[in-house]
Amino acid sequence: LSRARLRWMNWAGALRRLTDAGSVYVWDFDPELYLLTINPDPLLGGSTASFAVTGGSPSTATYLAYSLAGVGSYAVPQLGVTLGLARPKRGAGPNNTDAAGSVVWTLPIPLAGVGRNIWIQALQLGKITNVVATSIQ
Repeated sequence: LSRARLRWMNWAGALRRLTDAGSVYVWDFDPELYLLTINPDPLLGGSTASFAVTGGSPSTATYLAYSLAGVGSYAVPQLGVTLGLARPKRGAGPNNTDAAGSVVWTLPIPLAGVGRNIWIQALQLGKITNVVATSIQ
């Protein structure tokens, strides 16, 4: 994430004394993060859902990716980003963001997906959103 900072803190000494734990990894997100939200959550098979992106670059091609395999790491060199998804597939796009850096897709949710877990992430040149983990009911 271009605006997020991954901080690695080695609290090994203090935590070992308390819990016998090792290192702790902490994500510290900037409040102006490039963000993906979905509605409804969980998704409903046989209906439609909204996938909204905010905080993107204005007037920029934006894609929606999804995975049925979970989180992982997948490089997209054409956009200079690495997705946080395992074996992602293109869900939608490209759609251009508006002047404020936002875009919304309204997409059908297949009835055949009921009972599946799904992980969703949006991307554009140099930026990725948070990963949204949900299910289809």
